[in-house]
Amino acid sequence: MDLKSLKRDVLCNFDWLVTKIQATRLRDVMDDFRLATSVFPDDEDIRNVKETLQLSEEGIKLSPYQLPGQLLGRLSKETCNLLDVAAIGNVPSCLLPSHVCLTKPGGPLVHTMSGQLDKISSLKISENGKYAITASYDNSIKIWLLTDGIMLRSIDDVGTTIDDVQLFDNERYIAAAHADATNIYRFKNGELVQTIEKTSSQDRSRPMNIFSVGPRLFIVGFGYVKMVDVSEGFEPHVLTGEVPDELGNAPTVYTETLYAVADDFVAFKDPTHKSFTIADTAKQLALVRRPRIFQADDEEGIRLLTSMYNGNILFATKPNDRLMIYDIRNDKLVQNVFLENVNTEPQFYSRICTSRVGPYLIAVSSFKTVLWNMETGEHTQVFPEFKVRSVATTNGKQLVSCCYDDHNIRVWDTTRQEASKTTEADGKLGEDGEVFRQLLPLQKTTTCNHFTTISQREGKGVVFSLWKLHNGRAKRHYSVQNIPFNEDGKNLLHCLDDRRGFSRIENGEEKTLCIVNLETWETVHKCGEGNMSQYMDCHVVNSGKEILAGSTFQQNAMLLSTEDGHVVTTLTPQANENCYLIRTDDQGNIAVLHFHSSGLQVWNIAERKVIFGIKSTNGKTTDIEFELSCDGSLLILMSACSINVEGQCTELDRNSVLDITENGSLRCTLPVDEMFKCFLGDGQRLVTAKESVWTSRSSQSGEKLRSWRMPQKLMDGEVVDSRLDGNVLVCSEERVKKTVGILDADLGKMVASYTFDGRIRKCCLLCSGRVIAAIVDGELVTLRLVGSEVLPFTDTEDLDGKRAMTA
Repeated sequence: MDLKSLKRDVLCNFDWLVTKIQATRLRDVMDDFRLATSVFPDDEDIRNVKETLQLSEEGIKLSPYQLPGQLLGRLSKETCNLLDVAAIGNVPSCLLPSHVCLTKPGGPLVHTMSGQLDKISSLKISENGKYAITASYDNSIKIWLLTDGIMLRSIDDVGTTIDDVQLFDNERYIAAAHADATNIYRFKNGELVQTIEKTSSQDRSRPMNIFSVGPRLFIVGFGYVKMVDVSEGFEPHVLTGEVPDELGNAPTVYTETLYAVADDFVAFKDPTHKSFTIADTAKQLALVRRPRIFQADDEEGIRLLTSMYNGNILFATKPNDRLMIYDIRNDKLVQNVFLENVNTEPQFYSRICTSRVGPYLIAVSSFKTVLWNMETGEHTQVFPEFKVRSVATTNGKQLVSCCYDDHNIRVWDTTRQEASKTTEADGKLGEDGEVFRQLLPLQKTTTCNHFTTISQREGKGVVFSLWKLHNGRAKRHYSVQNIPFNEDGKNLLHCLDDRRGFSRIENGEEKTLCIVNLETWETVHKCGEGNMSQYMDCHVVNSGKEILAGSTFQQNAMLLSTEDGHVVTTLTPQANENCYLIRTDDQGNIAVLHFHSSGLQVWNIAERKVIFGIKSTNGKTTDIEFELSCDGSLLILMSACSINVEGQCTELDRNSVLDITENGSLRCTLPVDEMFKCFLGDGQRLVTAKESVWTSRSSQSGEKLRSWRMPQKLMDGEVVDSRLDGNVLVCSEERVKKTVGILDADLGKMVASYTFDGRIRKCCLLCSGRVIAAIVDGELVTLRLVGSEVLPFTDTEDLDGKRAMTA
């Protein structure tokens, strides 16, 4: 097949791509692209699509129907008409981004590999740079082929959390240390060949550290050192005699912070952090020397250790975080141009590691990760948009990393330049350099097609903007710059309508609650009397006529008029303490006040009275978990409590659903082994979860209506919005908040999902469940729900509450 036909009919053909991904695996599709790039290495279209698929692995594995959204989110120019077809959303249902909002192909990031189900505890790379090995809190070890960006094999069910992994004996074996033992596996097939257990007298709460030199594996626990020389067998030897006392009694922490292996020597910190001990690994860790780096009365000490390619030791100091080099052969400290450059800007290094080959150092701090050439002093910042948990490199050109925001492995090529940034010309929402902080729908309705943002722009201060959706696409209606807000933009508490808002204004030292004109940010009415700045827990209630303002510093709650800001009345809780949390329904007819000691009070706002009270049966009222339905008719208690109605107390089991309209009468009790997720729409139904299985139930009887299995990435997710009776906005769990999805609770299936590269800070569901607006690492993005099974957008902005899915 000639190149033109190959691109038109196969590799750059959207229908072929989505069909093959569905029918086989993404890995099989990547095999086709690897073959094509070997035959046509200079074709830019094939290379761009190949790298786009490599970067989109996490999303496409979750759903093949993420393909059109991932293509549009990464490719900024035409590729064989591929984007034209993708923009139609030629699949049953998918989410399409407003603009290029993901990492583009052609930059330093080459592969994003998914497979671990929990955070990664250890990452190592082979000496030849071909393989990486990871251990995870999902109790598995995975081996990755870095050249192709694929997982070769997985060693599952290792039984417990692994603290550290190590490749040794020329990558023939894998060692994995955990709290109870160290396991040795064959690299080629994952076969377990030896388990080295702790003795009953050893502290099982402390992790073990492992390091290797050639075929020798050393296992260091609290008060002991063991060695396995696989060239002689797998039986461990307990090292005694000349082993330095510091080694067996040093506090066990992560391996790379305690040890540095250089040639046949190992250096480790002593307990005082003023020096380190050097031992000979070829002589059963016999003591070589103890060079004293700092005197006992020095403020500085040794914090991190790592070895260098030339056998020297590199270490970071505390508290100044200077980097220093120790020549292990000549017993002296070394100075060079690298140290002169790196120590001019001290950082708090959370991790340092060096290349297996060549003079490269990767220094990870809280703010950035820098790659240094230790011979020339040249340096560059790498992967600036990711908060790195662990990183490894063989030659300084190929880097492998994992980060805190997800469970992925990323492969980087440091010789490649950063891809061009998305600009307004590419359809980006917001101006170049604008950082978005807050996102609020204009109204708490399912058909809302307006939303507001708070952002920062250089030279324009904090900016408020109102956005309108037309045909599912967002356009800024108006904005006001230099508004009196702090940088995080949390001052905007509520939008009363498209012209008025309720806000906490900061004008120098003065802080007041005000009703403002959103178009000009002029104060229309000052709210309350005296100092009201402490009243930060505010809610629009009584069908928009009043504002309920509470404070952790004041016992009473205020009801303020939205017409003139005056105090209408004061709610005096039946408790001698301050309220620290308030929840209301969408119309603001019911309010739940939460107290530290007195539990919950459920108020009828219009009648200004307490309906009933709730207390925890275990005495810890702060532990009470509850949720109020959107219409305020139902309250679920996710912990065992007692209810007090007009002096009559009744104990309630966990997962009790109460009818507020009937003075807290018990409607039903849900299974205690299920976790409540949300009420649906008007509250007649609710959703619970047990592991990966979600269930919809009747709120009146608790009867099971439907069950379905959620995707792995979303099974522990947060329900962000369930006001629409069927479509529910779900976001992946807080630790890995990268994926959003629309769930059809009527059909029991995910309608569509979308996985970002960065962390989702805010998101909301708009336009009758048809549009998601999100802030992802400071960037504003909207996602439109389209597809062959989805009602098309019309020219009218209000869809009158139509459901997104057809019958």
